[in-house]
Amino acid sequence: MVELLVSVSIVSLVGGAALTLALSGRAAFELDQARNDLQQNLRAGMDFLVTDVRVAGQRLPQDFTVVEIVDGSAGAPDQLIVRRNKLATVLRVCADISAGSGDKKIFVAQTLAPITPGCSVVDDDADGWPENLQDWKEYREARVGAGNPITAYIYNPASQVGEFFEYAAEHATLGYRVQLGAAPHTWANEYLVTENSRLYFLEERTYEIQDGVLQMIEDGDAANPVRLVDDVTDFQVRALFQDGSSQDAFGAGDDWTDLRAIEVTLASAVEHRNHMLAKSWTNEILPRNVISD
Repeated sequence: MVELLVSVSIVSLVGGAALTLALSGRAAFELDQARNDLQQNLRAGMDFLVTDVRVAGQRLPQDFTVVEIVDGSAGAPDQLIVRRNKLATVLRVCADISAGSGDKKIFVAQTLAPITPGCSVVDDDADGWPENLQDWKEYREARVGAGNPITAYIYNPASQVGEFFEYAAEHATLGYRVQLGAAPHTWANEYLVTENSRLYFLEERTYEIQDGVLQMIEDGDAANPVRLVDDVTDFQVRALFQDGSSQDAFGAGDDWTDLRAIEVTLASAVEHRNHMLAKSWTNEILPRNVISD
């Protein structure tokens, strides 16, 4: 009986130790898995940002605001806006547009003298369409089909303001022009011929945190954000310049060709077994079009 009790005690001790070791190993494995998931979460968000920042400014001139950093007040998360031009052909605004007006047409070439420089009709293939407007017509129809609207962007480099609008058609009467879609549109800004206002097929992406989610707003469509990464606790952005200086805010009035990099910091946190796991990742991203411009 004594030997049996001793054997049972030894087996219990060994079994308890083995169970404790197994549970400890499982806990360590789950902790490593949670940390790895946290790292992958940050990597996914950073991958989106790296891709877009690198192509910021593509086919855009120096006087265009291609990168904006909106500094969060009192250390709150920042907002990053990056832009690129999807079509090399740019249309010149050839008749003034007043702020507050609801005009549904934008003239892009003139037929009556005196003609503003850059607004003359160039029809090399004699098909009745200016070559630049024909490029826009073909681009629109290839993407949305004839008769369907597409989003375009108007920009005034003098005031460095712009806005998206629904562009639906092209017309070749009473001067060459593009026509807005049926949706109501009131111009928020003034676009003057003398200030070299112009039209783009622009891609604009805004990155920000909402309710712990890193989201992306495309072309100003704030009603339909794209959710990218959950459990994001902070998003900080800085502009780094070639002279070694930096700015927490960047935008209109700043020369984007002076940039050395955009510094982005993402932070994330998750709860694991009543413990909070937190990690941050900082990356310096070069807008490669700075080099070419």
